[in-house]
Amino acid sequence: MEVSHLQSLRQLSLRLNSQAATATSRASFVEAAHASLLEIWPELKGSGWQTTVLSREVEFATANATWQELILLWGQFVERAWQQQSESPAVLERLNLYDSLSKLVQRIWTELSETEVLNSACKGIVELIPHVDRVGIVYNDDAPNYGHVVAAYPADVIGQAIQLEGNWVFERFQQDNSPIVVNDVETAYDELGANREILMNFGVKSIMILPLIVSGTIIGTLGLDALKQRHTFSEAEIDVLSAISGQMAVGLQNAQLFKMLQERTASQELFNQVIAGLPLRSDLNTLLQTTGTSLGQLLGASRVTIHLAEEQG
Repeated sequence: MEVSHLQSLRQLSLRLNSQAATATSRASFVEAAHASLLEIWPELKGSGWQTTVLSREVEFATANATWQELILLWGQFVERAWQQQSESPAVLERLNLYDSLSKLVQRIWTELSETEVLNSACKGIVELIPHVDRVGIVYNDDAPNYGHVVAAYPADVIGQAIQLEGNWVFERFQQDNSPIVVNDVETAYDELGANREILMNFGVKSIMILPLIVSGTIIGTLGLDALKQRHTFSEAEIDVLSAISGQMAVGLQNAQLFKMLQERTASQELFNQVIAGLPLRSDLNTLLQTTGTSLGQLLGASRVTIHLAEEQG
């Protein structure tokens, strides 16, 4: 058996895992694997010699002993790939989902652009999880009183204030950090209590909410809503999103800190511009007038009012 044949056989074997993962049936998998083999070795295309792979007859052109040995080895690889795929679909689902979500989180960590990247992450989750129609991120920026929706897809709820005090989600996460998963809101009488009616009024049929935690502190939540039809969240979806939520929390906090830094930098630059425009020597009225004019120009304000407090003696 030539080295080139073994190299080609290895190339075929590397394709088998992805072909098995995307195949809709055993028959379609064998068909795809057979087609790949004939692309590599077109001289085997035809009939005259048969072998059985996964209980299906596969035909080849009349083959000598060397070719038959290669084909039998290929058949063993095909059967092994299908067996692995059949035994561990949940593992493959976890790996694929984790890989996709990790890429979204990596963008939050590296780009630190709150609006675009966080909204992109929400959209990515909607596209990854079947039947999930809305994803939102709440940041507890005024805890324990209020939080705000800082990112969402669709974006119509961004900026909405969420009262935390007395909120069932916030209070639940104070006691238990495990995800809230309700596959059927309509029948979750005991689990949701009075909140069931609220969710149904918003058209929520299934929901998953995860806490975003940094250093033991809940800084926000990640919520997934199924609105058009119910969705049973799989163990893979729950496990992977739970694992990834910690990374999202740190990314969210970094984005918020970066935003604050930008605002402070902008304020400092504004202050410096105002100071630079003030006359070095002037009376109080001229100084106030110049300050008001400069602030109005820099802020785009049509009116600036400066109030002086009298010193209490």
